[in-house]
Amino acid sequence: MARRALFLCWVSLAAGCGGGAPLLHPAHPLNVEEVTMGAGVSNQFVLGDGRDRIDEAKRVTAQQGGIARPEDETRFVEGAIAQVLTSPGLAPWVGARAGVGFDSDAGVTFTGRSVRLDGRHAWQNRELAVSIGIGGSGLLLRDTTDGTQKTVPGLDASSVTGWGADVPILIGWRSSASLFQVYGGVRGSYERAFGTVKLGIYASPDDIREADLDASHWTASALAGLAVGVSPLFVIVELGAGYTRGDGSIDIPSPTGNNHRVADLEAFTLAPAGALVARF
Repeated sequence: MARRALFLCWVSLAAGCGGGAPLLHPAHPLNVEEVTMGAGVSNQFVLGDGRDRIDEAKRVTAQQGGIARPEDETRFVEGAIAQVLTSPGLAPWVGARAGVGFDSDAGVTFTGRSVRLDGRHAWQNRELAVSIGIGGSGLLLRDTTDGTQKTVPGLDASSVTGWGADVPILIGWRSSASLFQVYGGVRGSYERAFGTVKLGIYASPDDIREADLDASHWTASALAGLAVGVSPLFVIVELGAGYTRGDGSIDIPSPTGNNHRVADLEAFTLAPAGALVARF
């Protein structure tokens, strides 16, 4: 019964695609031919103006008779852009890394919302390390949830795709037997999303409009993490805090032509994460 509950819990997480994309690896790179594999979960909390815009979009879509006024359509677009770019909610984390020698390693990560490939190099001694890496991501957007409800009702962004790039810089310390490892650092990233969204926000349930979306944002974040364990198993927890700025547009078809709605974004995010990782 317990195994079935855990399985169902993991399936529900895998179906979500919150925007959290934690690193969940310490600053020291893996040795050549050393491999790690792990699985866990992250959550993305959106604060500030981004949260307000998502809540306002939920409010205007809840109105009886759907969205009719241009100003309400603009509020919806602002919330939709915030939702697509920040994706609040739970997400799975599955990752693997391998040492490639020369104080470097490389990895691949799946987070529900994206697939990320990265590599990094470190300057290290037995206890201390400083690493710098570069990663590239492909976006796999699907409908997201926030609690038990869709983040922005009436928005289907499952056809949206995109790409991203990020540069993390970490500094870390580990104990003599690597029982404890702590790390922290900064991370800069850029992301662009584009594609077709379906809008079911109007008075008639049959009035589903396909609109072109194009949006991008920059994010600067700080993170801290802790890894504890005895080889081959380790538990890693991490907390990231970020500031993001971006903008986007949605071209909504109407009987009189396309309505080009634009929106900017400014938001703060908190992204706690944890994983169980095995090292071989």
